[in-house]
Amino acid sequence: MTSPRASVVAVLAFVLSLTWTRSGDSTQPTKPALQESDWKSLDDLARLLYDERRYPEAFDVANDSVKTAEQVFGEQHVHTAESLELLGSIHYARGKIPQALQAYQRALTIWEAALGPQNPRRADTLILIAQFYGALGQLEEAAPLYDQALALREQVFGPRHPMIASTLIIIAKFYLSAEHPEQAQPLLEQAVAIRQAVFGLRHPDVTEALGLLADVYAGRGLSAKSQSLRRQADQIIAAPAAEPSSSTSTTLRGPTTQLSEAELAKRRSLEDMTRSISERAQAYASLGEVGSAEDLLRQALHLAERLADVHGEPAMLVVILKQYAALLHKTGRSDEAVELEQRAARVAQGD
Repeated sequence: MTSPRASVVAVLAFVLSLTWTRSGDSTQPTKPALQESDWKSLDDLARLLYDERRYPEAFDVANDSVKTAEQVFGEQHVHTAESLELLGSIHYARGKIPQALQAYQRALTIWEAALGPQNPRRADTLILIAQFYGALGQLEEAAPLYDQALALREQVFGPRHPMIASTLIIIAKFYLSAEHPEQAQPLLEQAVAIRQAVFGLRHPDVTEALGLLADVYAGRGLSAKSQSLRRQADQIIAAPAAEPSSSTSTTLRGPTTQLSEAELAKRRSLEDMTRSISERAQAYASLGEVGSAEDLLRQALHLAERLADVHGEPAMLVVILKQYAALLHKTGRSDEAVELEQRAARVAQGD
């Protein structure tokens, strides 16, 4: 992993290399050929600035990262798509949804051309584009993209994979936000069934889908069904926490504090996002797409660190560190893996 300090130093060295050099008595500008390391340094710095929410600076560096990727790899290369998606995420964080949509749409065409229409990375981008359309209120454009993403993931992972349950929940939330609970209901019922089959009836990962489905039942006048699901969810939440493991389902709570509803909602949203990204990473790793898996685990790690630092929830950080270490072991990077394992042990012990 490239450290933030190393990224900054590399970028500064790159910028300095573009300055004027002296040759004999005359001063001449020299511009060395761009290399993959130049793009990587820019990309790392842009991601660091983005994680630190320094969006104006992140935008400038990400924009340079896109241009560098185009020059080094070509306009239709996967690294160009990666830089475009980062640029799109920064646009979205700054409230510029049309620009975010444009960046992700261009990335989608690259994924399709470079990896084929059946590559799972395409499904990730389709979902994000659908979410952008939803944020713009263009629901008719969003719905078919969600359907395409779901169908693609079912082809790649199978219909009973945890990734499918997560996708169904994402789509159900879209329909709920659009006030179409009748379309959300069968999706949530399917998601509950998958998670119960995969994880067990009393597993923490089942509670989110149960709660959402209970709300839908209540809104549609199905009070008995709603109350039954709420009792199931309450029983799962009240159950003793499991011991930490490498599964994203681990529930290791930090110090118990009284949180407002808004704070709880933020924490749950962050937990859901981290878990979803982690599941995607594990799915890519199972397909042998180590690069994509590592990219996702890096994202999950940043989110898990926020959960631990801001919300006092260390469990997810332990999980992600262990998953990342396992991936590094498989790729022969044992020294880095051991560092992550040692860090996971310290976090689990409360150090």
